Amino acid sequence: MLDIKSLQQKIIILHAHFCRVVKASNENINVNEVVKLDNEVATLLSLLNLKPALKLQLHRELTALKSSHYKVLELCKQQQARLAGVMANHTKNREGIMAYQELEI
Repeated sequence: MLDIKSLQQKIIILHAHFCRVVKASNENINVNEVVKLDNEVATLLSLLNLKPALKLQLHRELTALKSSHYKVLELCKQQQARLAGVMANHTKNREGIMAYQELEI
């Protein structure tokens, strides 16, 4: 997997996957898919860190990948904040219900 064409292709495919995640998000990110893609990126970048010359040659592709990856991570942060709010609201509602149960009305 060290030839430039296969690395270039892998980066382009990962970028396309991240772009699809962004398009399909509708406020609901597939976390399992993002974790898988993150692992693939980490493996790829670890490999490229051992080959600085290849990394330089793939600069354009890596920049595009970084951009799409960043967009997905931002969407994940937004989803996490939204879900934290939903959970806080459920906890608050549960506390109110428990208060009524304690009164035994």
